[in-house]
Amino acid sequence: MNYKYILAPQKTLPVEKIGVKAQNLIRLQEIRQARVPNFFILSSQAYTDTLAILNNGKPVVFRKSDFHLPDAIKSEIKHLIGFELANKSLVVRSSAQVEDTPLLSFAGQYDSFLNICGFDKVVDAIRKCYNSLLSPNAKVYAKLHGLDLISYPMALIIQELAPITMSGVMFTRDPVFGSSDIVIEQVKGLGDQLTSGVVKPNLFRLKRKKQINSLFNSLVNLALEIEDIFGNPRDVEWGYNQYTKQFYLFQSRPITFREMNIRTKMTVGKRGQLLCRGETASRGLTTGRFVLIENVRQLSRVEKGDIVFVDSSAISQRMIVMLEKINGLVFSGGILSHFAVVMREFGKPCLGGVSKWSNLIRDYNGKKALLFAVKPLGYLYGL
Repeated sequence: MNYKYILAPQKTLPVEKIGVKAQNLIRLQEIRQARVPNFFILSSQAYTDTLAILNNGKPVVFRKSDFHLPDAIKSEIKHLIGFELANKSLVVRSSAQVEDTPLLSFAGQYDSFLNICGFDKVVDAIRKCYNSLLSPNAKVYAKLHGLDLISYPMALIIQELAPITMSGVMFTRDPVFGSSDIVIEQVKGLGDQLTSGVVKPNLFRLKRKKQINSLFNSLVNLALEIEDIFGNPRDVEWGYNQYTKQFYLFQSRPITFREMNIRTKMTVGKRGQLLCRGETASRGLTTGRFVLIENVRQLSRVEKGDIVFVDSSAISQRMIVMLEKINGLVFSGGILSHFAVVMREFGKPCLGGVSKWSNLIRDYNGKKALLFAVKPLGYLYGL
């Protein structure tokens, strides 16, 4: 079948048609030590033509009942799913022109869907990805960086789901302190809960040399090869099948963070009550009203200037809107998760990997606190 809207990955495809994420994925196919699962690109022209038919070309957030892909696009997707992708479980993810760039990650702003089966579910995933272009999260993020999202139509990646037993995120340089260490977070199974900050992953810091552990040695070699191909430090999503010993690569983007000049000899041990400690995910020192969030409904309690502790049960994409106004964040997720990336871009202190907390934290809810995230181990104090 000759496709108009679906593109097979090629180096010559312009970024305006396929987006930055797909462009980076094509380059990852050069890696010798790992596989990129088979994928195709639904071009940005499909988004433009869908809007032209459904809403006179104006971007809009579609309800499920309002969304109908043009017949020509539906026909191509049906053929793609049934023939090229052989009705396998799929991943559908965004590939916009503005995400995964050297200055802007848009980490977690646009939607991705894993383990999608069947035409109807793929179409609904496409709808949700298109809608995420104008989500409240993306609008807040874009406004802070002076972007007009309407000017950037969205392409999508439709990809086979890799048969992995573990997954992770690897930063080829330390994004918090700037050292040459390779920082890795890893979980069992699929990596969506890792990147979303819901679970506390296993954290490793590796030197750029041969490792005793064969898995780590392979990851170090991958990091060095990826840096060599792209020419800069990278944020990489990876997977591994322990039975076939096969590595998979799902995404690569430049590491983004804001340089912060923090000079302090301040000691806070005698100034207040230690509430918790965690891994510094974004450096900084700040005070503010302490707010404990135990469920998603409580996110409305957050005010400008707060220091927020979010329990794992309350982790939600709705938090992105909150990050713009708070002074600091403490949560259970990893230092390489999307929320940690955004906090570094905002230049605000953040602690990750805090999975347990006591009633003492609840006692300080609503009171003044100090977040001390200057060294690798950071602290939250009640004042």
